[in-house]
Amino acid sequence: MSEYVVNENRNIIDDFLDIFKKFYYSVKYKFSKDDGMSLDEFINKYSEDDEFLNYIDYIKSSLNEISEMMTQINFDYDEYYNFASIKKMIIYIIDHLEKYFYYSSFIVLLLKNFNDLIIKEKQLDDYKEEYEKFDIFLYEQEDYFYTEIFEHDSKYDDAIDNVTKILG
Repeated sequence: MSEYVVNENRNIIDDFLDIFKKFYYSVKYKFSKDDGMSLDEFINKYSEDDEFLNYIDYIKSSLNEISEMMTQINFDYDEYYNFASIKKMIIYIIDHLEKYFYYSSFIVLLLKNFNDLIIKEKQLDDYKEEYEKFDIFLYEQEDYFYTEIFEHDSKYDDAIDNVTKILG
């Protein structure tokens, strides 16, 4: 492997960490305040707050940027696909402001654990074990997401039934 590729991958990971840190501290700052508002009042306040909505857009654009950077890295396992799953869950949550306020700690949990995995050196003998632990963790979080957070939209059920009949 050339020195350029190693340095380029290190730069991409450093960029990822910078974006992650900005995201993490922004969430921590936003939710550490307790001004006695009810959750409904809190949601109404921030759903009309341009600065907050720009922040939500920043999260989405950061996730897309991280995803793009990750396409440049040669992964040994399914790290890129794991991130794609995390990204999908996060975008679903932030697209529904009420869910975002309820499940922001879930977002931080996903990103923190993924970040902890990515910053480990792949040359370490135990990286495979660390990755396998993370993979199990992510599977459990996906299960939680799809059973507790995600709300199925039935508008495509008829189309799915028709395709299933055609294929079946």
